Amino acid sequence: MAFDRRTFLKTLAAATASLALQGARTRGEEPAGADRLGPLLPQRLLGSTGAWVTMLGVGGWHLGEISERDAQKTIEAALEGGIRFFDTAEMYQAGLSENRYGKWLVPKYRDLVFLMTKS
Repeated sequence: MAFDRRTFLKTLAAATASLALQGARTRGEEPAGADRLGPLLPQRLLGSTGAWVTMLGVGGWHLGEISERDAQKTIEAALEGGIRFFDTAEMYQAGLSENRYGKWLVPKYRDLVFLMTKS
């Protein structure tokens, strides 16, 4: 059976969530919650920032190498799978990754996601 990107991300998110729920509290994790989009993956404290992020995130390098439509589908599949942590950098395809995250996350989902960028 062939997986498309959306099916793969949903399957990965579900598998990660089920494994992570076992003893999450003992490892300094928050149990999975939910927001207006649906169930979340369990969350972990991000270093010493005090911010809680989903334990699985989506990097942005590849978003500048795929089509605009595929980038949107990837972001939406991650959101549907309970991911709320996204990472990018200005150097990824000369800022194209940041632009795509801005275009697809900020207008509708900025209040729900943790968007990290580096320089």
